[in-house]
Amino acid sequence: MATTTTAGTTVIAITAIGIARPSAEDKLRAIVGTLVGLVAFAGTALALSPNAPLSAFPSEAEAQQHCPRDTVVWLNLPTGIYHYKGRRWYGNTIPGAFVCRSEADQAGDRASSQ
Repeated sequence: MATTTTAGTTVIAITAIGIARPSAEDKLRAIVGTLVGLVAFAGTALALSPNAPLSAFPSEAEAQQHCPRDTVVWLNLPTGIYHYKGRRWYGNTIPGAFVCRSEADQAGDRASSQ
């Protein structure tokens, strides 16, 4: 028997006797798994801020082409903190992207203190 949880995930449990209904514990695990995924996605979405457009690039060269007169920085997407070239975390946080410093500032992101 297939049962749809409140998170929209279908859970089917097959036993030696036949098909069983998912337990409350199984449903809770499905809900918690979905919420963890949503929280991770929301963290990325918040870092991109809907108030100001932010163009993120996988390479430094692409970012520099987008903003030739601006400084390219590495933005840690979940935290909204950016790092300058030559610094420890430049290009070294996951997830992250190369962005233009002025766009990052307008999106509400801030420079690292390190």
